[in-house]
Amino acid sequence: APRAAGRARRRLAAPTPRAGVSRRRYGQFILWPKTYATASERLECNSKDGVRIEVKVRFQYLPRQKSLYELTGLYQKEEAYQVVMKWHARSAIRNGCALYLAQEFQTKRSLVQEEIYNRLTTRLDDRMGTDVIDVQLTNIERPAE
Repeated sequence: APRAAGRARRRLAAPTPRAGVSRRRYGQFILWPKTYATASERLECNSKDGVRIEVKVRFQYLPRQKSLYELTGLYQKEEAYQVVMKWHARSAIRNGCALYLAQEFQTKRSLVQEEIYNRLTTRLDDRMGTDVIDVQLTNIERPAE
């Protein structure tokens, strides 16, 4: 068939999306928790006097609503967010433990727990846009003497 003058012809591979509709995917959806989630860490840390102490800490956290867009862009998947959050948590716990003598873990347990809470809150707030709800120092094991 003869071509009409001034008209371009092109066969489209897929139907053109309607105005305002995009079919491109920009990553995945992360279903962020609406209520707090709980994480546990069991790790060894050094006391102020250099004694290795194993502590078990549980804490409740909640990613801040205004940080969700940025967190989704940074981590793409919830598992990646949790891995990085646990790294920060472990560091904060170790830093809190380093301020107390080995004996003070027994005699001033509530102060140790409060210091871990403060360090954890500061670190996750500054670096992860996450609020820490509560911290429980559930177990302390000193080495056999």
